[in-house]
Amino acid sequence: MTSEDRPGEGPQASGAEMIEHLQRTLGIAILVQSIESTEDVADAAGQADDLGGPGAPHEVDQAGDVTIRATLLFGSNTTNVAVTGESETDAWNALARAAITWRNADYQHIPMWGGGA
Repeated sequence: MTSEDRPGEGPQASGAEMIEHLQRTLGIAILVQSIESTEDVADAAGQADDLGGPGAPHEVDQAGDVTIRATLLFGSNTTNVAVTGESETDAWNALARAAITWRNADYQHIPMWGGGA
């Protein structure tokens, strides 16, 4: 079975499929709260300014950056993360790396079983 045949892997995998695969593999839950593009934020700010909304014009340093905000859960352990990428694909990859790093960062997150070998 190749990586293209398995869901959540390979070049055709969407962000949601990749995250679902990570959840099963790592035994954690990943709750995505928002996916924001700096272009969307700039457009919303421009519309507010056009409507006479408060604030000065907003400048976007890197147009097209995407930020994903999520909560990672494992048992009673949780953490909020915000990752940014130049594209949505890069942001999903950054979220995957953050989830893997968080899951493996602390020995308390790794279940230990007693017993003989």
